[in-house]
Amino acid sequence: QSLMTMTPGVSVVPSQGVGRSGEISVNGQRSEANYFTVDGVSANTSTIAGIDLGSGAGFSGSLPGQTAFGTTQSMASVDALQEFRAITSSYSAEYGRTPGGQFAFTTRSGTNDWHGSLFKYYRNDRLDANNWFNNANGLPKQATRQNDFGGTLGGLIFVPKIYDGKDRTFFFFSYEGMRVRSPQPGITTEVPSLSIRQQAPAELQPFLNAFPLPNGPVIENGNAHFTASYSIPSSLDSTSLRLDHSFSDRFKIFGRFSQTPSSMTTRSTYGLSEKTSQEFGLKTITLGATNILTPSLNNDFRFNSTWNDTEAVPELDDFGGAAPPDLHAVPGMTGRSLG
Repeated sequence: QSLMTMTPGVSVVPSQGVGRSGEISVNGQRSEANYFTVDGVSANTSTIAGIDLGSGAGFSGSLPGQTAFGTTQSMASVDALQEFRAITSSYSAEYGRTPGGQFAFTTRSGTNDWHGSLFKYYRNDRLDANNWFNNANGLPKQATRQNDFGGTLGGLIFVPKIYDGKDRTFFFFSYEGMRVRSPQPGITTEVPSLSIRQQAPAELQPFLNAFPLPNGPVIENGNAHFTASYSIPSSLDSTSLRLDHSFSDRFKIFGRFSQTPSSMTTRSTYGLSEKTSQEFGLKTITLGATNILTPSLNNDFRFNSTWNDTEAVPELDDFGGAAPPDLHAVPGMTGRSLG
């Protein structure tokens, strides 16, 4: 994604909420106007889960299939990537569908030699200073974790006394895992003051107590300030396996399977005791065949099937001394969506 922004005319822009996603703008086009392909098939298969109805590219499946992080590991992990092309203008006839940039990914295949790699990147907050806003509000430093690990393995398929795939059959396997905790600076929200909670009718008190307990001054409308910071936990596991077989120099086939579950838990800025867990589960199967018919004529065939499941589950917890109410005990308020 960083290399994409080095292409002339490509820039990173804050999401305007039109499609609830997309951050790359090409020549001033909307961030939802780009077209992504992986091994020759469309990767614009993203969907967005929410607790309310919405519109835009994110709900129509016209965004690239990204992870909960907003990254491209669900399309191709970095170590599984052979090359990518970014075309921003003067498209040839093979490109289209959207007016923005055309980003084409090609994944790696195995060779006659066995090659593998392992990597791990780890970061924590042991040597980090506390956030300035946390210090200003007397809040402690929140956890910072970034654990990126994985590896690859590729080579020929060889079964002793059964099959020798030299120059014919190859495989390439890739895995990447990430475990991240992202600290958020101190946030000040309004919550019911202690006096409002005590004076409210008994039937209403469980709902008022679902807000965190105030730790700041009471303001004019009777509410009080609550200031806190927290860390956002998130994770992903990106796995892919590609098989290539060459019948001859003129006819080759391949198949690739990838699976990338990812998740992230965020908190509402209106009520910090309300958190939403978002889960993304993207699976793809791609089949391809290349046949050179004549020195000037060749045929490429691609087939792809994609499963993209997203889920957003809001719930209340005890953040900041909040006491989540038992909504199932309230007449007329039942169902999983209230959990």
